[in-house]
Amino acid sequence: MSVESQYFPDVNFRELTEVLPERSRLERLIPGFLRREPRVYYDEHVALDQLLDDFSETLGMVSASTGTRLTMDGVHVQLITRKQLINSLNNPSKLEEVHGDGVLQMIDGNCTKNPDGTWLINIVQNRTDHVVQVSRSMEILAHEYGHTLGNEFNAHPMLEEVKAYAFQAMAMAANWKIPESYYKLSGTYVNYTHDVARDRLMQLRDRGFPTGIIIATLTDKPFGNFRVNSNMHPDL
Repeated sequence: MSVESQYFPDVNFRELTEVLPERSRLERLIPGFLRREPRVYYDEHVALDQLLDDFSETLGMVSASTGTRLTMDGVHVQLITRKQLINSLNNPSKLEEVHGDGVLQMIDGNCTKNPDGTWLINIVQNRTDHVVQVSRSMEILAHEYGHTLGNEFNAHPMLEEVKAYAFQAMAMAANWKIPESYYKLSGTYVNYTHDVARDRLMQLRDRGFPTGIIIATLTDKPFGNFRVNSNMHPDL
């Protein structure tokens, strides 16, 4: 039985099949200069105070629409460089082992739980390394905040990412004032945990599962008006 079948037993998931080629030795040595898929980085300053104010407003909209109470209490956010983020990791190689070879060259944020039960969210921002625009910072923050839901991480990394992407979709739809179905997430490579998670989430949403039920099911806790439902009746 697949890990997702434990939560969604009536769903036959379509599997991703495309495999990302292994990085060459040179790519491993010079990852900053050789990237398989070039990405665009935006040189736009993101003011943390304004970002947090905007996100708190978004949390208010999601709270009102779902019947839950979402706040930033116990959640600290900071902007750091990618180098600082990687240096803060206890075991960077383990991160690549879990999420896919090369993930450190794409990482733009993370979320960790502190020993006292509070949370720390890091968002990457650096003019010479990896700069993101304001809207992208909001998406990263929404995703990382999604990891705090249920007050613990799912035991399986892929399902934990499904939970985070589910909340990201919900929050960004509220922020942009668009129907949730308009916010699309895609996954391509089977050897990237995040790609598989995005693909699994979109399959559930395309089948009609409310995002709130997905979050409740993965956390095994009610999410506002949404309740855990292993049989997954999409019309509830």
